[in-house]
Amino acid sequence: MTDDFRFVADATRFPADVTNVSRVSVPARSLNSPANLYVRIAGIANFDVDPAVPDTAWQRGSLAVVLPALAAGDTCLEVAGTTVFRVIVREEETESDDFAIAIDELGIPTVNPAGELALTIKLAFMGDVWVRRLGFAVNLLVHRPSLDEIAPGPPRFTLDDFLRDAVMRINALTRG
Repeated sequence: MTDDFRFVADATRFPADVTNVSRVSVPARSLNSPANLYVRIAGIANFDVDPAVPDTAWQRGSLAVVLPALAAGDTCLEVAGTTVFRVIVREEETESDDFAIAIDELGIPTVNPAGELALTIKLAFMGDVWVRRLGFAVNLLVHRPSLDEIAPGPPRFTLDDFLRDAVMRINALTRG
């Protein structure tokens, strides 16, 4: 399928393209992954365009969101994203009420070596309608080398350790 259109909200070059950005970074540990940081980025991508396309047939294309996500040296290990329509604009220049809009596919978010996050949404519409604002959220599991030096939290106990300790305490109470 070829794109009839492609628009990009690029916060790295045009900060106003992506607004209301919230970013949460929390140190995280896992026994099965080298990830040591969880990052969640959410915001609103602004597509202030009015595509000049025929109103009578389905038009398919893509919207992309690009924004800085990671620090130098970070490695993105896993990523997942979601998107939602925030503002849909429909111009009523004709008598027809025929219009439709749909998200065909949300691509897997990618992070390039410069730490920029790219999220691509495949979109389809018919009629004089357009997505003016698109909400998004992306969750990343990251390895950040500078966090490797942070002392681990309190010692972790297995269930066996916990049960052994509980049995010892119960025995001490019943004997005493």
